[in-house]
Parts: sequence; C-alpha cells; structure tokens
Amino acid sequence: METCLCGVAEERIGSALDELWRVCRNGLIFGSVTSDLTPTVLDQYDLLRGVQRLAIWWEWSEDLFNAGFGLAIQDTPMLNRLWEKTMAARRGSGPWYRNPEALRYCFFRKIPENADVTLIRASGHQ
Repeated sequence: METCLCGVAEERIGSALDELWRVCRNGLIFGSVTSDLTPTVLDQYDLLRGVQRLAIWWEWSEDLFNAGFGLAIQDTPMLNRLWEKTMAARRGSGPWYRNPEALRYCFFRKIPENADVTLIRASGHQ
C-alpha cells in the first residue's frame, strides 16, 4: 500500500518509483493524494500537509507505467465487483472515487523486467 509518493520531491520521483518497483513482490495499491480529490476532501482530512507533488491519477499512473508497473485490474467483472464493495463502503460516486475507472487506477501490478510491456498494455492481458 503506497501512500507517500506525493511527499517525494519532483526530482526524486523517478528514483523513488525505481525503489518501489524493486521492493514490491507483486504490485501495489496506489494511495497517494491526487488533485482529482475535491477541495472539500483535501481540506476536511488535511491531505495537503507534506505534499510536494500534486498530480492527477492519470499522471501518477503514467509514472507508474514508466517505472515498470501495469494496471492490475483488466477484468471488467472483477472491477464491477470491486466497485460494488466501494459503493457499499460509501466511497464510490463521490469525492473519493467517481466511477469504476478511477478505482481501476489504484491497483497496479509489477511487470517482470524481461516482459514486452508494449504487448502487455496493447492486449490488456494480465
């Protein structure tokens, strides 16, 4: 469970992601603060304290892709089950997650160093 990348200085993000990839066994749940969150949530939970890089989910996912991670949830039925649980926990369709796609970009898997990343991303295979 990653919750601290947003606290890393911009110039150190690349090396922090390299280290995260090195120590991860299978993958990670991305939990850093993003600018996709509403100002109300950011203020209510004081989420901007210590933040050095505020980016949208898409920017963070691009960073994670470039570091050797891929989306862990490609299967739509699995995403739908996860979304149902998110809605039951009252975290979906609101300030935390607006839709299943937003939730999809929180789960990343580690792609082996020798894998052809282009083929994995293009095919959507896990």
